Amino acid sequence: MFSADRPSIGVVVLSLVISSVQLGHSQPAPTGTLGWTVGSKGTILYTADGGTSWKVQNSGTSEALTAVAFVTPQSGWTVGTSGTILHTADGGASWKPQSGGTTTTDLWFVAFPTPQLGWAGGLNGIILHTADGGASWKRQSNSTHVDLHSAAFATPNSGWTAGSDATILHTADAGGGWTPQRTGNSTDIELTSVAFATPQLGWAVGDLGTIMHTEDAGTTWKWQSSPIYYYRLHSVAFATPQSGWTVGDHGTIMHTEDGGATWRLQSSGTFQSLLSVTFAAPQQP
Repeated sequence: MFSADRPSIGVVVLSLVISSVQLGHSQPAPTGTLGWTVGSKGTILYTADGGTSWKVQNSGTSEALTAVAFVTPQSGWTVGTSGTILHTADGGASWKPQSGGTTTTDLWFVAFPTPQLGWAGGLNGIILHTADGGASWKRQSNSTHVDLHSAAFATPNSGWTAGSDATILHTADAGGGWTPQRTGNSTDIELTSVAFATPQLGWAVGDLGTIMHTEDAGTTWKWQSSPIYYYRLHSVAFATPQSGWTVGDHGTIMHTEDGGATWRLQSSGTFQSLLSVTFAAPQQP
């Protein structure tokens, strides 16, 4: 089950990913054509027109799905409660379960920097890794037992995961070892999301409007000024090293065009909590 400090499941959409598609060799398709969103009761929705219309895909599970990631328009994974891992090789036309070795531990993040290398994790510091596209998953050891909510990989070897007690772990060897990084925050801060625009530039967000930034791959993390300090930020994403967004409670959306030196509120038109955001990087001709 979800811990008490996670948003209630209800009929909430818990994660959204938009994937760009390239047609031919020289003319890129418009960014954000294909997308998937997942949520409670095994919900998976799919769009082929940038979100103008959405269609239901059959997940084959009633578990809450908490995160989704695609490495190509055909190949993607979603994870959720009770150790659920599902994979599609046909753009979601069919989803098949994969075994992560647990049916009792909730998974709250999934990340695939390549079609073969992937990580999933969540409750009590669990981190699972696959080197064969999910055909097999193995636990990776780390020094924490706090809940981990998010992961980001700048390269197939270099990645970060963030979670409770202001925890950020870093690996430089594809998860062979996970090392805690000093965040300088009080341990009651819950970090909900981490994102890296380059191997050096990263951001983490969480409780009380927390926004942290690193310019040295996490060796040092510094606070960035946030227009809010009373809401939880649930997700952060950067399309370029300068342009990024973070979303959170009560419809909060904030945007930066200068790498987080300044964050400005944007109107969402809703007071519902926003739990995930992603932006595709601009494609080069």
